[in-house]
Amino acid sequence: MEDRTSVAAVAAAYHRYHLLAFSDVRAERLASDGLLWSADRIAEVLWHEPDLEVVLDLLDALVHHSDDAGFLGFVGAGPLEDALGRRADAAEAFDARCAADPVWRQAAASVWVREDVWLGLPALLAGIVTNIDREDGGIPGTRPPAGLQVPRKPRRRRGKPRWEDRAAGQPEHEEPGPWAPDL
Repeated sequence: MEDRTSVAAVAAAYHRYHLLAFSDVRAERLASDGLLWSADRIAEVLWHEPDLEVVLDLLDALVHHSDDAGFLGFVGAGPLEDALGRRADAAEAFDARCAADPVWRQAAASVWVREDVWLGLPALLAGIVTNIDREDGGIPGTRPPAGLQVPRKPRRRRGKPRWEDRAAGQPEHEEPGPWAPDL
C-alpha cells in the first residue's frame, strides 16, 4: 500500500498525476484518476489546516519536487493560487519565500488572483503575481490606468461562423450526407 500521509509522497503522487493527466496517451490520462487522491489531500490541507507551517511545508515539497516548468506552472495555478486566494495569512509567507527562492518566484508567476486579493499583496509578491482577474469587466491580467474604464471585448459565437464569414452562395446548413438516416 502506498504512503498517502507524508508530504514527499503527496508531492510525488501529484507530480505523477500531472504527468499522466496531460499525456498524449489516452491510457495514461485514464490512469491519472488513480492519483486524484493527491489533489484531494492537498485541497484538504489548504482549506482545513489551521497551522500555516504545515501548509507551507506541503507547498515547499510541491514546488521543489521537480524542476519541470510545466509542473511548476501547474502547482502555481493550483495549490499556490488556492492558498493565496483562501488564506489571508499566506501572503507574507509567500513573499518571504519568493524573495529567497527563484523556484517559488517561477511557480508564483502562474498564480491568478482577484484584484482585491492582489491589492493586498506585499510589494515583491504583487510584482510577481501579475495575472489579475478584474471585476470591473476589463481585460483579465491587466490593471487600467487610474480613472480609466476599459471596455469589454465583444464575444464571438462559438460553433457556427457568422454570416460574414461564410462564402457567398454557401448554404447556411449543409445538406445531410448519404450516411444520414432518413427521418
